Amino acid sequence: MILKYLEILFVFHFGLSLLRISESNVKALSFHPNSVTATRNRRVIRHQQQHESSYRLYTSFYSQYSLFECKATVRSNLQNESLENNSQTSSRASYTRDIIYYTQTQDERSIHQALAILQQMETLNIPTDTYLYNLVLTAFAKLGNIKEATQLLIKMTDRGIANTVSYNICIHAYAKTKAIHDDPSSGDDGHSSHGTAAENLLLFLESNPTLRPDVITYTSTIDAIIRSKEPHAAERAEKILQRMFEISEKDTGNKSMEPNTITLNTVLHAWATSNEVNAPQRAEAILQKMEMLYESHHRIQPNTISYTTLSIITLFFFYDCKMFLFF
Repeated sequence: MILKYLEILFVFHFGLSLLRISESNVKALSFHPNSVTATRNRRVIRHQQQHESSYRLYTSFYSQYSLFECKATVRSNLQNESLENNSQTSSRASYTRDIIYYTQTQDERSIHQALAILQQMETLNIPTDTYLYNLVLTAFAKLGNIKEATQLLIKMTDRGIANTVSYNICIHAYAKTKAIHDDPSSGDDGHSSHGTAAENLLLFLESNPTLRPDVITYTSTIDAIIRSKEPHAAERAEKILQRMFEISEKDTGNKSMEPNTITLNTVLHAWATSNEVNAPQRAEAILQKMEMLYESHHRIQPNTISYTTLSIITLFFFYDCKMFLFF
């Protein structure tokens, strides 16, 4: 509509200009003296220049408007085509946004809502992936709902979408959550067996041909065993550490299972919280190994936590011996 108006305006303006130029030329070429003719000729030239300037301005505006209208039309067509061809992608993006929102609320009802959205996506044949399931799994783990987290991990494993991160989430949850009577990993006497449950997940990963544990898996398992207060926790933690060294020595190309300073400090903490008589000696042997590895240009390096933990172990055992001798 705007283009038609501009075209009519231009034609009218252009015709009027031509009429004025013709009248001026006729009068200039007739009975006027030379002085008057020269003046009118200058006016004709000036009027032609103004007309050309107006024409250039109109042409520039017309071309810019046409280009803008063309771009707007193309953009609109592309958007419509994208909406028609990628409606499923838009739906998946919307569902993903809702799952992220519900899993960040730290509310059990909201997390179940996120799980329901996942189930609805599967019903509508909208693609789901490990990332979305790990979001819900992490939410259950942070909330301390070990039962729901374990059931979801089993479902993910059966469908073949669980990865090492999925197992690390559950193992970390076993380490950070106190067991309750209705947990599938709680013992009959009500004592925590989260350490055993975490170790079972580790053994499953070690025997799985497609999934492989990493240093986070091993360190979280050791932490879960220590926090569970199960019998011989420190001994079991050190055995896992030795297994890590054996695996990393055989598979030198894989650095993901190689223990680090945090792993060894966790085992030191295991001996610090144990009641074994030889705990100071075992802890000192681990610290000596850390120093030896550091001297051989290994990335493991003892830090303040390492030396402080050994000092605490030695101090407590010395205090216990003094009290035993005193009494």
